[in-house]
Amino acid sequence: MSELNFLTFFSQGYIPRAKLLSTSLSAHEDNPSLSCCYLDLESKSAASQMATKQIFSISEVVSSDPALSRAYRQRQGASAIFTAVPSIILRALDGVRNGELLIYLDADTFVFAPFEAIRESMAGKSVGLFPHDFLKPFNLFLSRYGLFNAGAIVIRNDTEGRKFLSKWQSLCNSWCEDRYVNGKYSNQAYLTDLWKSAGKELTVLGRLGANVAPWNSGFFNTRATKSGVLHRGQRIIFFHFHGFEVLSGHFKVKHLRYMRVLGRKEIHEIYDDYIQKLEIEHEKQGIPLKKSARFQDSLGAKLFSLGLDVAGNLLGQKIRKKN
Repeated sequence: MSELNFLTFFSQGYIPRAKLLSTSLSAHEDNPSLSCCYLDLESKSAASQMATKQIFSISEVVSSDPALSRAYRQRQGASAIFTAVPSIILRALDGVRNGELLIYLDADTFVFAPFEAIRESMAGKSVGLFPHDFLKPFNLFLSRYGLFNAGAIVIRNDTEGRKFLSKWQSLCNSWCEDRYVNGKYSNQAYLTDLWKSAGKELTVLGRLGANVAPWNSGFFNTRATKSGVLHRGQRIIFFHFHGFEVLSGHFKVKHLRYMRVLGRKEIHEIYDDYIQKLEIEHEKQGIPLKKSARFQDSLGAKLFSLGLDVAGNLLGQKIRKKN
C-alpha cells in the first residue's frame, strides 16, 4: 500500500484554516506526511510548525522556473497564485518517494474520515481528479468553470503523474486569470481538457465522499445520520469550506450560490464544530475572521448575492450570530 503524502499552501489570513486542516489530518491519518508552501513571511512560522515533510516558499517555486517567473510578475493577486499551483505541486513532488501519492488540498479543507477509499481508487492510477458534480439543471452554465475542482488533486510520483503536471503548468504559465474568458477560467478549466486527452493513468474520484463542498452538497444527496454525515451514501472524507465567511455578524455558507440547499441538521453537523475551532484559531493568531479579500463582487454579483442572502434567511442558510 502506497504511503499518502499531503500538500497545502496558505498566506497569513488562512493560517487558522490551514492549522485546522493539519489537525484534522492528524486525527484521521497515522502520522500524516504534510508539506507546506508559505506565501508570505507571516505564514512561514505556522508552516514550520505544521509541516512534517517539507516546507518551502512560493518565491522558491517562482524563481526556479523562468516561464513561471515571467507569468507571475505579469499577474496579480489570486491570478498569480493560481498560476503557480501546478509548479507548487511539482516542487512538493520532489520530496515524495517514487510511486507514492501526493494529495494537494486547499487550506480551507477539513478532514472527517480516513482516506482509505482514495487509496483504493488510485490503485494503478497516476492522477485523480474530483468532479464538481454541479446540479444538473445549472451544469451547462457552471461547467464553464471546469468539470473538476482544482482545490483537491491526487498525483502519483511517476512518469505519467509528472507529465500531467507539466502540461498543466505550461497551460497556466501561458494564461491564468481569476475570471472566465473564452472557455478558460483560472487554472481550473484546463483540467477538463487534460482529462479529455488523458489515458488510463487518470481516474475520476467521484462518489467517494471526498471534496464535498457547497457546489455539490444539499438536499437529496447529503444527510445527517447517527454515524455521521453521508454524501451520496458515503461518509464524508473531507469537506471543502469554500467561500465560508462572516458577513453582517453571521456565518454565511455558499450552497445557495450553486443552487444547493443544505438541510438545517446537516448544516449544523458539518459547520458547527468547524466554526468553533475556527474562532479559537483566529483568536490565537490574532487574525480577524472576515470576508476574504479575493472576492470583490461587481454590482450585478452584489445584487445577486443580496437575493441569495434573502433566500438564505428564509431557508436557514445562515448560521448562528457570531459572538
